[in-house]
Amino acid sequence: MSFEERSYSSHLFRPRPEVHVERDESLIIIATPWGPRGAARKAIQIIQDYYLSSRQDSEATSPFAKLTCLSPMANDLRIAVKLANDSIYHEDNKREFVSAIELFALARTKEEIVWTQIGQPFALLDRPQRPLTPLGTMQDLSVEFSVNAKALPPLPHKLLGLDNSSDFAIESFRPQYQDRLILISRSGLAPSLFALSPADRNLAQISEILSQDDVDLPFWAGILGT
Repeated sequence: MSFEERSYSSHLFRPRPEVHVERDESLIIIATPWGPRGAARKAIQIIQDYYLSSRQDSEATSPFAKLTCLSPMANDLRIAVKLANDSIYHEDNKREFVSAIELFALARTKEEIVWTQIGQPFALLDRPQRPLTPLGTMQDLSVEFSVNAKALPPLPHKLLGLDNSSDFAIESFRPQYQDRLILISRSGLAPSLFALSPADRNLAQISEILSQDDVDLPFWAGILGT
């Protein structure tokens, strides 16, 4: 699994994410902090610690009930994210909001890819000879509050760690040879992205399209080879 990323800045603010790719490439976590960056690093550490330990010891006691509709790997990722939410809420935000994060977490084997997201990035499946397929979309609140074409500053819609309960879905698919995921944190996607030929779906072309679509909108983009 390969990973590359790029950011585009403007006079509007969008925080750069903290990115963790496990050495054996079995886990990737993209945590975008809204507030001090320590919350993102904390979430990454909690998810990493629980997920890796639970994969090594399938008989370990779980702090949350496991769902029969999910695979063992998906359950482990789900519980790891719930633990991160609880920790950030109780340690950072219980009395007043200090810092919370947008989260994308993905775990993989040769047979299965599972992921979850709370807030952005958008996730697009780039499969050779196929159109880009949206897997996860999350408009931010600046889109909802806009009344004209003028760009408003990015404002997250969902965040990890703001509440003592958590609401997120675990998704999965069976990977195919040369599949990639295109990840974009931005206040909306540019329609012309979907017209890119498979050969042009690279960071340079994607960044050019996004920056030309609206020079005022900052964004972060990453491409994950699976």
